[in-house]
Amino acid sequence: MSRLFEKIIEMNPRDKDAYAFAALACYYSAQYEKSQGYYQMAMNFMSEEELSAFNHIGYIVLPKDLKQYLNGAVVPSEAAQFQKSFWNNKDPLYLTAFNERLLEHYNRMTYTNLRFSIPRMNIAGWKTDRGMIYIRYGKPVLSYKTQPDERKLGGAEIWVYPEFSFNFDDEYASGQFLMDQKSFIVSRSAYNVHEELYALPREKTFEMQSRLYQFKGANGSTRARAYFQTYIKGIEPEFDVLAMDVEAECGLFFLDSRANIVHESRKRLRLGRQDITEQSFISYIELNQLPTKAAAQRYSFEIMTLGDRRSAVSRDNARITDYTGDRLLLSDVIVASHITEQRDVKIIPNFTNTFLRSDNLYLYFEVYNLLLNNESRGRYKVSTRIQHRGKSGIVGAIKYLLAEKQGQIGSSFEVTSYARDERYYFGVNLNDIPAGTYDLYLQVTDMIAHESIERVLPITINE
Repeated sequence: MSRLFEKIIEMNPRDKDAYAFAALACYYSAQYEKSQGYYQMAMNFMSEEELSAFNHIGYIVLPKDLKQYLNGAVVPSEAAQFQKSFWNNKDPLYLTAFNERLLEHYNRMTYTNLRFSIPRMNIAGWKTDRGMIYIRYGKPVLSYKTQPDERKLGGAEIWVYPEFSFNFDDEYASGQFLMDQKSFIVSRSAYNVHEELYALPREKTFEMQSRLYQFKGANGSTRARAYFQTYIKGIEPEFDVLAMDVEAECGLFFLDSRANIVHESRKRLRLGRQDITEQSFISYIELNQLPTKAAAQRYSFEIMTLGDRRSAVSRDNARITDYTGDRLLLSDVIVASHITEQRDVKIIPNFTNTFLRSDNLYLYFEVYNLLLNNESRGRYKVSTRIQHRGKSGIVGAIKYLLAEKQGQIGSSFEVTSYARDERYYFGVNLNDIPAGTYDLYLQVTDMIAHESIERVLPITINE
């Protein structure tokens, strides 16, 4: 079908409709980058009025923001900024070169104008009742028509969605299907709960666990590291029978209040059998030189396979930690299932902070701005305790604290440092601690400066 419209474009290279319909055909054949290009060409040949209609978001903007959107339409610069922020927030994958949700919007607009327009009444498809619902909620799960009768000379259409349905009646056989009164009430009620419906196809997504940790960077900056874990069958269901590795791209993005990307890091991954631990794959991506005063409000960690574009996304609020100054500081603490050190420290984070009593629990952290003595050495003490949640006092004890650099055993130990900033990790044996939910207290004390800093980490221990 796209070839047909491409032929039309060759004969009339300024036909905006041909570009739009070619984009629609490419979209349905999963040629998304090509579809995006055709939609852009279509908009290049639209009038200002047509362009405004094509980019209309009044049907899908949140009710609380609708007034701001409509007011902004009076001031073009404000309207443009509102729309940019709106679509940035809707973008499901910052990894890709296009906004999937915006592309879906163009697709719905084009489809409604193609399918629901009434030329003899000069009504564009997007202005009809069916067009409004289609633009807001997309293709219904089920739709069917009823036969004409004396009350509905043109019959009716019923559209069914997961949580609601709509009836459109053509009372006078005019081709203008209008929502009945009940459907109109449903549409207003649904709009307040579901301003729109959109999600990436489930068969194109997989589950992922991730955690973001922050550390001191170079030259007064912050270093962010995002660890992630995903089951290999989620990334590639046929992994067991494939003879090749799976290639993927991952990205860590920090966003400002308008969802503009202010800092990002991307990384290519090759997932092979040698990288799998218990049917899962664990890796990380770092973003160095993150300014302490960055305008970041939240972050997005994403991974996408390069073959069939299966993806996973994890997003949350983010505040950049300030590691500048000369006071004693502690990085984020990684609660891990295993830590080894060969050429570098390899950390296997525990993403749920849940352990068995037979497990070892590991902690990794970095301590900054230690005071050094005249021999350029520092001393700091690491203390831990585990306290049962909801009860006073310490329940059980940490019997074995394996401080690998010192060879000591105990719940409190001293460490000699040779630099003001130092990284450290150790293991905790959980055998003597009853199953339950606990707070693990980690305290680091600079023995020379007599300063202390503490972190509290929730953990769960199962039999």
